[in-house]
Formats: sequence, C-alpha cells, structure tokens
Amino acid sequence: MIFEFAKYTEVTELAFKVNPEYQANSYERIFLCCDTKVFWIARILKGYGEDYEELEGSYIVERDKKDKWAKTEKLNRPKAEKLLINDELENWDYEVYDCLEDAIESLDDGFGINNLSEVAR
Repeated sequence: MIFEFAKYTEVTELAFKVNPEYQANSYERIFLCCDTKVFWIARILKGYGEDYEELEGSYIVERDKKDKWAKTEKLNRPKAEKLLINDELENWDYEVYDCLEDAIESLDDGFGINNLSEVAR
C-alpha cells in the first residue's frame, strides 16, 4: 500500500477488515490522505442525499480530519490501521454527488488516487 503526501489512497479493503462499522453503516469506499498538519479520512456513503435522507443513486463524500502529533508524522500501514480502528464516523464536512465516479473524482483533485479499485458501472 502506497501513501504519498497530499494524495489520497484507497483503503476500503483494510478498513472493512479492521472496523466493521464501515460496512454496518453502508459505506462503499474509504480513503486516507496525509496533509501538513492532519490526516484526512474520506468515506463514501451510498444512497443518501443532502440531509442524509435516503435517496437512490446519490453518494455522500464525508471527510474528517485527525490532527498529527508532529508535521513530520508519516502515513503508513500501522498508522492507517490505527486511524481506521479509531474512526468515530464523524465528519468535518461533506458533499453530495449523483454518481460514484464524481464522488471519487472529487478526492482525486487532479493528483490521482493510490490503490484505487476500479469503479463498477
């Protein structure tokens, strides 16, 4: 698993293994990103709209940030597991999209996504 500064990495498979709450709460995809002062957790939730009402074909991208203890702290597999295990499924912000491809593209931001699984059409 590759982690790069300011670039998201898909960790869905690992997330489902270490924290069953993701699947229990209908999350489709999970991503992590290392930023200057924080780690970002991004979750994609299928079937909900702007006010978390059930809405077929809609996707919410939730983002939450976890402070680093030092700017030099890196994201690696053990750190990723710890972040995922301790994720309380809260969010700092969220956006709604009409398709999974657009939701994922919002995280890409032109830099690509490491370990990205193919999107089923």
